[in-house]
Amino acid sequence: MLTVKGLLVILGGGAAGLGGLLLLFLEWDTPELLSSAKSYVEQVKVYLAERDELLRLDEKRRALLDMQTDIYEACETLPKSTPVERVVKAILDIGSVNINAAIGFEAGEVWAFSIFRKTGKGRAQKMERIAVHWADREGEGREARDWKKKEGFTGWAWHDATDVIVDDARNAEHGGKYDASDDKRHDSDKDRYVSAAAIPILIGKSNVVWGVVTATSNASGRFKRNPSDIKSQNVDTVRVLARLIATQVALRK
Repeated sequence: MLTVKGLLVILGGGAAGLGGLLLLFLEWDTPELLSSAKSYVEQVKVYLAERDELLRLDEKRRALLDMQTDIYEACETLPKSTPVERVVKAILDIGSVNINAAIGFEAGEVWAFSIFRKTGKGRAQKMERIAVHWADREGEGREARDWKKKEGFTGWAWHDATDVIVDDARNAEHGGKYDASDDKRHDSDKDRYVSAAAIPILIGKSNVVWGVVTATSNASGRFKRNPSDIKSQNVDTVRVLARLIATQVALRK
């Protein structure tokens, strides 16, 4: 008996074969066979329509899926003895191929991805940058700023052990909460770090903060919490990086 699956194979997944197949069935004399054939064709049409809809997934989501796949496959090739910081840098390097498309940065937009790791003990604890990918590739070489708890987006994500998502840091509602302290502040900060997503890298059952993935942009609204806004996926991209890093850190302890 011919099944829908079998018919899909015959069609090769292409709509072009529908007309010819229907003509073939029209030559049959048995009404039941013709009715069954027409039913199969209609089911195939539905399938093809659904398939085409899936293929029209927005480019940002496909780029995010590609980024996850590339990172996962690359990490599988790294020996377990590979130092964690090297693994983290590899994750960001590989992810950077699709980050631009997954976020949808505009031409000329000033954005940055930074990965921090907690170092030191007691009062000397801080978040130290161990990997970076900026729109301004030359700027990556500038001296990095470390962050203590309650300092900047990274310090607050660390302190609260939860996501920090800021639509526009200049809004009065934030009251300068994420501003750097006087000794760390740069003149360009207000214009450069407008929107941000800082996601803690949580390890173990107790969700200990190991580090933070921080993404920033000079474009207001680049990172949002609103699930109905396509820009909320920008936050998902940062979360994916944090989770992938957390998995690798846990595996390599």
